[in-house]
Amino acid sequence: MSREVHVRFWEGLGVRFPRATRLVLLCRTREEAKQALEFVRQLTEERGLELHPTKTRLVSGKQKGEGFDFLGYHFTNGKKWPRKKSLTKLRATIRRKTKHTNGHSLDTIIKDVNSTLYGWFGYFKDSYRTTFPYIDGWIRRRLRSILRKRKKLKGVSKGGRDHQRWPNQFFRDAGLFCLEDAHRSLGQHRRGTH
Repeated sequence: MSREVHVRFWEGLGVRFPRATRLVLLCRTREEAKQALEFVRQLTEERGLELHPTKTRLVSGKQKGEGFDFLGYHFTNGKKWPRKKSLTKLRATIRRKTKHTNGHSLDTIIKDVNSTLYGWFGYFKDSYRTTFPYIDGWIRRRLRSILRKRKKLKGVSKGGRDHQRWPNQFFRDAGLFCLEDAHRSLGQHRRGTH
């Protein structure tokens, strides 16, 4: 095999892989990928291990519609963003913290939401830029809904005046962590350090 992909499993000195070890091999061509897969398959079989039959597959990360999930991200078309399960988990956490019946002050709610967003952004900060505005908007809608209920106003945020009553800047001033701003700032910082 020219330009072989070397994968070494170290099992000496009592080191063992956990059952759910994940492995991603990146290759330039589909033929290289097939060779690498066969190499890994032989290596694992020699050691009494097996590749999971439905989770082992060849995909092109550059073709639309193809891709793969790995460590919370979805990779496709040369980009990555949080996989659906990661976004669902974030939404569930934010929903719990922003219930309409939440009796805490807006300041307390925002601090609680921020504690989740800081950690989430720390892990997913390298996601494609379109990830963040949608999440920010969804969180602000949740918070506007709480404020509307407290003022005993009727209606829903879409098409209503909530955006005028409590514009995005209102939430920035209140200390809400903005994922889009953080991502933009991170990009500027990275460009400035090269």
